[in-house]
Amino acid sequence: MVSLQIAHNSKRYCESCIFRNINKVIERLNFNNIFSIGHLYWAGQSMNSLPSQILERCRQLKLMDIFFTNRHTYTVDNSIEHVRADIQSITESRWSDFSNNITGRFNDDGSFTLTNKWSLANFKWIERSPAYLSGTLTTSGNQTTINTTLRPNSLIVFFFYLLAILFLCELFGINTFLEGPKILKLLLFPVFNLLLYKLMQMFTSGLRIRFERHLNL
Repeated sequence: MVSLQIAHNSKRYCESCIFRNINKVIERLNFNNIFSIGHLYWAGQSMNSLPSQILERCRQLKLMDIFFTNRHTYTVDNSIEHVRADIQSITESRWSDFSNNITGRFNDDGSFTLTNKWSLANFKWIERSPAYLSGTLTTSGNQTTINTTLRPNSLIVFFFYLLAILFLCELFGINTFLEGPKILKLLLFPVFNLLLYKLMQMFTSGLRIRFERHLNL
């Protein structure tokens, strides 16, 4: 009888020791011990900024049409004469100076058109510049608003959609003038289209960055 009582007490003691050890482990694995305050703050900031980043990306995509044209609006705290003089200095830059690959002209209606100094081709019947930035100036008090339209060369856009049409024709079994294995064409058309898209993005973003840098936007 005494042996059974000792065995029972030993069992209860072991169980209590196990539960105490489990509680100690849980306390050591506290959430605040695993993740520092700095990590939690960084995660919260990242989650808070995520919706604004998504909205900004959607806004940029909304402003781009099927011809890959982007529209940007800038507001500067300078008079319209000062801004026009800054743009005029771009149009008057020497062609031999390629340190800043941007040039252009003012139109009769007061708008302006800016392009790259180097051209894709020297044919008169096609667009020469890789990208085009056109804009207008409006004033409101001591501020000037610059409304710009940025687009890539129309010939590049034409080839982009031509390759897309050829890809769809091959995909749905419509005969084209191209010879070769179907699987190879289905692989190459998207690759070339991706390259053309990257080229358009590179040309337009490069022209926009040079414009913003020259006007300190």
